[in-house]
Amino acid sequence: LVAAAKLQTPLVLVGHSLGSNIVRAYARQHPQAVRALVLVDPPEQGADALLPQAWKAQGEAGRTQRNAFLDACLKAAEAGALDKAEGPLSSCLRAPPPWQSAAVATATRAYKLKPAYWRTLRSELDANTAIFAAPVPADESHGDTPVVVLAAPARFDGVPEEVAKAMGEAREQTRARLVATSRNGRRVDVADTTHEIQLDAPQAVAKAVGEVL
Repeated sequence: LVAAAKLQTPLVLVGHSLGSNIVRAYARQHPQAVRALVLVDPPEQGADALLPQAWKAQGEAGRTQRNAFLDACLKAAEAGALDKAEGPLSSCLRAPPPWQSAAVATATRAYKLKPAYWRTLRSELDANTAIFAAPVPADESHGDTPVVVLAAPARFDGVPEEVAKAMGEAREQTRARLVATSRNGRRVDVADTTHEIQLDAPQAVAKAVGEVL
């Protein structure tokens, strides 16, 4: 993509959530092409080792149910019947969020009618489970490449206290390890934001990018 777009390197790569894992992987494979990394609220990694067994079993059951739903959406898309789906399958094409433009909403709906969308989504979610189950690798290093970790306040609404504690510990460990991957790593706490820092405080992301240029 970088070559096809004829982008001048090195680049400042910004990754939100799972995107933080993607830009980290790119930086490890192409260190000379990366000037800096801005990681926007990277999720906790390695929480599985800290979570109660009952909660992990509940999570596995939830993933099984989710995959069954995704497989049903895929089957309907393959049959060309998804746009006329009723009952539970009508949720496959849920209404777009209010902030989404009409053009994007139309394009998204058209994509969701294609089987490839559901195969890709299933593959991504399954990969996420594996990616986030393991902690940040102890040997991950970005040398002198600046790494900025933008952190939203930790919130774990609606989960038991012991689960929230485990997830909080994993999140703090993740952020600390990511900062430690660079000799020029630092953490920036962004107050009054959710996981969607780029929407709640875009100026914080822009500032982080400007400071590493």
